[in-house]
Order: sequence, then structure tokens, then C-alpha cells
Amino acid sequence: IPDASTSFSTGAGYRMIGLFTIEGRKVWEMEIVNDEIKFDVSELQAGIYIIRIQSDEKNYSEKVIIKSPTTRGIS
Repeated sequence: IPDASTSFSTGAGYRMIGLFTIEGRKVWEMEIVNDEIKFDVSELQAGIYIIRIQSDEKNYSEKVIIKSPTTRGIS
């Protein structure tokens, strides 16, 4: 994802999303009120993070890489 303002669709049924450091420290967490989430990663340090999306029935985790300020964005 090429820029610092990142958005994506979670699909129906998800209720919480969180971003964690690779060590497990919570960076932020929010309730999902519709199927699209938008967040700003421009204030985060470059590095590897885990994004965690939760529903009543299942959890989904994915590793994301926050790039340096000169190549800001996530992948």
C-alpha cells in the first residue's frame, strides 16, 4: 500500500482491529463500525508490525512492514 493514509475493507462480521509491535505491544486498537477501515501510519516508526482483526467467530493476523519516511507506506 503506497501511502501513509491506509484503508482497506475488512468484510462483514469483524468488530475490532488492532496494530501491535512485533514484540506484542499494542500501538492502537479500534472498534470497526463499518466494513472499511482507514488509519494513518505516518507517525509510526519504520519496522514490522502485526495487524489483528477480530470477530466473534474468528481472528485474523497479518504481518505488515512500515517503511521508512522516504518510502512511507506499508506492505
